[in-house]
Amino acid sequence: MQAKVTKLNKAINPGHVIPLVQSYGNIGRYVENYLASQGYKINKGFGIDLVGLKLEIKTRDINATSAQTVTSLSLSNLLNYDWHRGPARHKITRQYRVLYKQLDSKSSIVVESGVFDFTKSGIPNILKSDFDMNRRYFIDYVEKHGEYPKYVNQGSGWLFLERTTDNEVWQVRITSRNMNKLEAMTKQVQLFDFAA
Repeated sequence: MQAKVTKLNKAINPGHVIPLVQSYGNIGRYVENYLASQGYKINKGFGIDLVGLKLEIKTRDINATSAQTVTSLSLSNLLNYDWHRGPARHKITRQYRVLYKQLDSKSSIVVESGVFDFTKSGIPNILKSDFDMNRRYFIDYVEKHGEYPKYVNQGSGWLFLERTTDNEVWQVRITSRNMNKLEAMTKQVQLFDFAA
């Protein structure tokens, strides 16, 4: 059995003040840059952010209510790769999550951070089923109508696909309520791995 990272030793901790308020992913970029300054190797291209640790970095305002984008997929990836062969599984199932709230008009504060391992407690089966059902519907829709759907939610409601303004990219999204459920499920699992 290969050990998995369950904690980042040089991470952003609760109480850390971010000198920004959320605007178009700037807090996510701040977290990536901060981790890079602490010696973590950050992938700025396609694929997971912390490749060596097999972790995707995600940030979220704790007061946000909209669905969360857990990854974006190119049209080619969506058409050609199922859950097990494509990049979505790697970007969704193991995340370093930084939850924050706006502190004032110029800054935010981290309220929680940590590694969330969605590969335990039956979570992979839930995510795989929804992803593959939505992907199958997407492909069938394209074959039947000759165009791409804007929105696909044909699974059990955990994950859904939403087209961006660019017809070549689709977001894989999850509601805030369901992400909270997944986070709670991961916190109930005892972990025996290591920190990096």
